[in-house]
Amino acid sequence: MPTRHRWPALLLAAIGLITSCGPAGSGSSPPPTSGSGPAAASTPAASPPTPSPGTTAPLPAAPKGLPVPAAGEGWAAFWARRDVAPPPPTTLLDQYAALRLPAVKDETAKAVNAGDYARAALRQLSGEQYALSHLRADLTAAGVLGAPGLSGDAGSISAATQTGLVAVTSALTGVQAAAVVALAPAVRKATGEPYLVLLRVSFGPVTGRYRDGSSKALPAGKPVTYALVGHLVRARLLGTFFFVQAAYDCSSAAKGGAIARACATV
Repeated sequence: MPTRHRWPALLLAAIGLITSCGPAGSGSSPPPTSGSGPAAASTPAASPPTPSPGTTAPLPAAPKGLPVPAAGEGWAAFWARRDVAPPPPTTLLDQYAALRLPAVKDETAKAVNAGDYARAALRQLSGEQYALSHLRADLTAAGVLGAPGLSGDAGSISAATQTGLVAVTSALTGVQAAAVVALAPAVRKATGEPYLVLLRVSFGPVTGRYRDGSSKALPAGKPVTYALVGHLVRARLLGTFFFVQAAYDCSSAAKGGAIARACATV
């Protein structure tokens, strides 16, 4: 199985500002055991009800303790409660609202609206991209947009700042392919997560700014395909987004392995 990471680690490596996402740390969630990683289900997922055309299926219950804004809680107060200061902008999840999605491949036997899931994953990427651009380890550790403590997030941002990096200018410029895959029943039971979202994305030119006033410019790279394991969440103030438990770079997936089989969907 490839090592799983949060978005900032994968993005920093993809754009060339660090050379590796690093090894799994002691705070990482345990990776799936051999033979039980995410994979396309051989039979249609049975538990979510099938939605009518053009509608969204009811959401699976969010894990207990998921940090979302409480009733009556304001934006700044919510983030302060998660030890994030200053708070991110209220447009945190909407950087790519105008970006066009391609037709989203549905590998869930229409158990969910695949387009909703892909768009929710893109909103999550917007938040992670903000954390990357501003090197906000506090935001990645808050556990709001994804599970905290997965290998590669704070460690990669720390590695980048140790080189003198103070800011990154980069933007996602397009989504070439997208799919939603139902996890095999055994994996679903083991992880507590029902779906995997695949996004093949491209980034524009990147500029890293350093503490000494210098900068490093990199040309746009090739599209990168990510596999995201998680679930859809709707919350006040935040809206709808895909809570990511683990993110995988499809290019590092072992041939014939569970992630590679899922990645072959797009």
